[in-house]
Amino acid sequence: MGFWICASVCATIFSYCWDVFYDWGLLNTNKNHQFLRTFIIYPKWVYFNAIWLNALLRLGWVMLLAPSYWSLFTDFRSIVYVAALLEVFRRFGWAVIRLENEHSNNVGKFRAVKELPLPFRINMEVPLVHVTSR
Repeated sequence: MGFWICASVCATIFSYCWDVFYDWGLLNTNKNHQFLRTFIIYPKWVYFNAIWLNALLRLGWVMLLAPSYWSLFTDFRSIVYVAALLEVFRRFGWAVIRLENEHSNNVGKFRAVKELPLPFRINMEVPLVHVTSR
């Protein structure tokens, strides 16, 4: 049991750091927005709240370790339901900031308008066809 808890804590910390640094591109040293990235869409408080809220909601699995501690819930299924619901909210918030980061990276590097090469050659000379009506 101890190994499982230790592995879960390590996985939670790693996943949290990956979310913040790589998926969201936050906590960078930046001149414009301290601890944020260069281009942001939402107000600064949204990102800072998302950082600590993501950490808090990532720890939702801790509720499942000691179900008797959470006397608010009488049934273990209720605790599992609440933990799953918190995870849904966390993933929704993660997706919003992740998509915003991906969009800002694509637009900033002009990847949103890049033309893809076709796997075949295009003949630019199109023969004119005369159509006669009867």
